[in-house]
Amino acid sequence: MSSSLFESARVYVPAEYRLALSLQVSLPELPHGAALFADISGFTPLTEALTRALGLRRGAEELPLYLNKVYDALISEVDRFGGSVIGFAGDAITCWFDDAPVGFDGPVPSGAERAAYCALALQAAIQAFAAIPVPGQNPVSLALKGSVAAGTVRRFLVGDPATQTIELIAGSTVMRMAAGEHIAAKGETIFDQPTAQALGERLLAKEQRCEPSEPEPFTVVDGLEGEPATLPWPEPDEARLLAESLRTWVHPPIFESIAEGQGDFLTELRPATALFMRFGGIDFDEDPESGDKMDRLTRWAQGVLNPYEAIITHPTIGDKGSFLCISFGAPTAHDDDPQRAAAAALELIHPPAELAILTPPQIGISQATARTGAYGG
Repeated sequence: MSSSLFESARVYVPAEYRLALSLQVSLPELPHGAALFADISGFTPLTEALTRALGLRRGAEELPLYLNKVYDALISEVDRFGGSVIGFAGDAITCWFDDAPVGFDGPVPSGAERAAYCALALQAAIQAFAAIPVPGQNPVSLALKGSVAAGTVRRFLVGDPATQTIELIAGSTVMRMAAGEHIAAKGETIFDQPTAQALGERLLAKEQRCEPSEPEPFTVVDGLEGEPATLPWPEPDEARLLAESLRTWVHPPIFESIAEGQGDFLTELRPATALFMRFGGIDFDEDPESGDKMDRLTRWAQGVLNPYEAIITHPTIGDKGSFLCISFGAPTAHDDDPQRAAAAALELIHPPAELAILTPPQIGISQATARTGAYGG
């Protein structure tokens, strides 16, 4: 693997896993720490403003410049506090801050402390995008709402390495994180009770707010006193990062694009078909085999989808259920992508006997023009 290809591929691997691969150590399946969810609002009005100002195609080409500036700023803060971006979903990122992050000797600030200070740093970073100028249009404002929950999660890898390896976190801590996000307004940051307790007198509370599904109230944060609990990641030893290990994190058509020097492939608007598959039946808190079950489900779904040249863009495990979000038409387009999605759905609706633990899947399909391409900084 060439140095440029190596550099392009490594950014697809979450920071802590990249460091763990270089140190040749494994990450625990039941770590304690804190999960942070940061949801950005305003990209849809920005897209519409750019389209009005520059036209449909040019607007789509300009949008990634803003996306990458925003996500560069946010992910830099997550890295600065020793967090790892687990995944993207829509315009949001889910991050994990481990109490005992790999690569550090001696005591470190807890995951709850680092996630809390990071959440407020993200609010400060988004202020740089509070009034984005667009030619001939009113300025567009981006805003962020954040939620932090502390506790134990189940952290695991799923997927066939020949297709793509995907990292997930799941369990009641993730559910509380999602519940906090639901009751947060734009510009607000909310902590669950364990996070608030970990901060003690450093926490400046604005108000308490309840969510019907949770027994304990959440704290709407007004600020934090004291020095921020930063913990920047050390640089991994790239000589020990195996090229093949990196390749397993990148879906084959995307890896082929970056191998051909198209790692920053152009964002464009194109017809695409999305398939959502909701499933249940896996208890991520109590079942020690839940990670294995999720892995078997993901590998089976990948096996169904590969002949259709469709990809799982991200699994989602949250308070509204568990989903596989699947893309037909991006990154690989076909004239018959809606038909491919319908045919795949007829297979996915009937899991094999080894996945009989699942509740009957629910599947929805939608076809429209989508913004596709690389983003995230």
